[in-house]
Amino acid sequence: GYAYVDCELISAKITTTICNSDGSITAYAPQGILHSWYDGSTGDSLIITDPSPAQLYTLQIGSASTCELNLDFSFEDFLPSAYFDEDILCDKNVVFNNLSSGPFPLTYSWAFGDGAVEASENPNHSYSAVGSYQVILTASDPNNCKAHHTENIIIIEPPHAFINIEEHCIFQPTILSGIVNTPNATIISYEWKIDDITISNTQSTTFTITDAGYHEITYSIKDVNGCMDSVVQQIFIANDPECDPDQPLVFAPNSFTPNGDGINDNFEIITDEKTESITISIFNRFGALVYTGKSWNGLNSPEGIYGYLITFTSANKRYSRHGTVTLAR
Repeated sequence: GYAYVDCELISAKITTTICNSDGSITAYAPQGILHSWYDGSTGDSLIITDPSPAQLYTLQIGSASTCELNLDFSFEDFLPSAYFDEDILCDKNVVFNNLSSGPFPLTYSWAFGDGAVEASENPNHSYSAVGSYQVILTASDPNNCKAHHTENIIIIEPPHAFINIEEHCIFQPTILSGIVNTPNATIISYEWKIDDITISNTQSTTFTITDAGYHEITYSIKDVNGCMDSVVQQIFIANDPECDPDQPLVFAPNSFTPNGDGINDNFEIITDEKTESITISIFNRFGALVYTGKSWNGLNSPEGIYGYLITFTSANKRYSRHGTVTLAR
């Protein structure tokens, strides 16, 4: 380039090496001209230990008593640039996205802050513990030029869901308590399901189950980072008078003998005075309905094992029982 020195136009050019073996760059001032580097030094050359393609460097030439001006120079045309972003997954795994660039092919060196290093372009790294880690990416080209990018990432513990369930009785409130066993977790959504049907979106809830037997309870949570966890538990809802004082006592025999001798000729249900209505449904081994009523005599049916479903009401509540009975002659 050219510059006016002592108000005369003369040649004034800064020359540089590409990159030294340690990644630094040596800049040389024009000969025979009074000068001062941007750091205040006045030597004929200056070693720039960590050059950046984004920075503008300045050499002041001349003096204030005569003519003075600045020569600006940069290395954006031949230095690489290092940068990355990352996706922190919920299992302490991090996917790094390398966004580095440069005029020459680049190789990479990663330091993940936990003692591990890697040389791939877009690494995937798993951390063994929560905490803050300093990640350093170094991009190098064939001319010994290097660029660095450093970020601190925070690995958090994903949420862990637990449940506590109280009361397992039909027609009685079942208390469903959700527990998040992760300190400092910020939970933004909850979901309770019973037999795959959503019943609540609160941390804890109460629900009355009207069907006896086994039921599947699912509790799901999601934190502010989008990390989720769920827990599934089976509960048994009992159907007996100890659970519901309105439920009548019901007894169903396991066999009967319809042979006309007047002894145990019919399949009948024994119950107490609380029962308001009762219906018996009988099914053969193929699942076909063979009888509906209050007392089955079995006269037109062959010997064998039959399934039954008993439905009965008490205090305006509907109950059911099922089982098998043997018909023998």
